[in-house]
Amino acid sequence: MSRANNLISLFGEEHSNALVQYKLARPIANKIRELRNMFSKEQLDPNENEGQSLDPHVTIFYGLQDEDLSDVKECLKNFGTAGFTIKAQPKIFDNPKHDVLILPIESSCFKQMNKHIRNWCGKEPPTFREYIPHCTILYLKKGTPYNHVSLPEDYQGTTDIVEFYDTNDNPHKIQLR
Repeated sequence: MSRANNLISLFGEEHSNALVQYKLARPIANKIRELRNMFSKEQLDPNENEGQSLDPHVTIFYGLQDEDLSDVKECLKNFGTAGFTIKAQPKIFDNPKHDVLILPIESSCFKQMNKHIRNWCGKEPPTFREYIPHCTILYLKKGTPYNHVSLPEDYQGTTDIVEFYDTNDNPHKIQLR
């Protein structure tokens, strides 16, 4: 079961799905790891230990099966370079059990990729029907203050590679052009 599936299972949802994601480049990924370290263990959701070890990433589409890899590669092969902006100010995705601290991402490209995969493969994600690009920082206990956390500034980037993670967490690079 993939690390995303493991984390979702920790929070009470059973899934066995593959996903497409963009793993953030090392400089910005390291800044996000620093944000994670600004919280004490007492502030984290009790099941958060696994989430802290995940590489910072943007999930583009969740809810695929291993056999969808060739379809996704075909679907995205001429997509081109994807641009994005990671916003400096975190937000909370509210959840009944915990607060999900995220960095919002502005990217019409990631939204288009999500929609394109959905249409091409005919798949509906099992959760989060509306796609909102973001990078999860941590799962926090409900009501934990987070105003002391932010990036120094918005971060702009591009990529021409995303990865398909199969249900065994094996990455498969997909060139977007």
